[in-house]
Amino acid sequence: MKAFHSYQNPSLAIDLVVFGYHENTLSVLLLNRNEEPFKNQWTLPGGFLQMEETFRNTCSRVLKTKLGIDDLFLEQLYSFDEGTLAGGLSLWLIMH
Repeated sequence: MKAFHSYQNPSLAIDLVVFGYHENTLSVLLLNRNEEPFKNQWTLPGGFLQMEETFRNTCSRVLKTKLGIDDLFLEQLYSFDEGTLAGGLSLWLIMH
């Protein structure tokens, strides 16, 4: 049996797809990143799941801290478990 410290712990990232509808046009909210990795590139708002935090709590925190939005309808759309590489990290993504 492996020792506890020998297990690698994955980072769990949650990205939000925020839809808007105005004047018969559907749009998706994107952020222009101001830090590495991917500085000055467009991205979905998202963040890492913190210890003791649920997916929904992470979404609410990201909405508040990155977008200044409170109380938005949330629904989980999809989970990607292929270990996508982003900025040198192996990530598992939960799309809300």
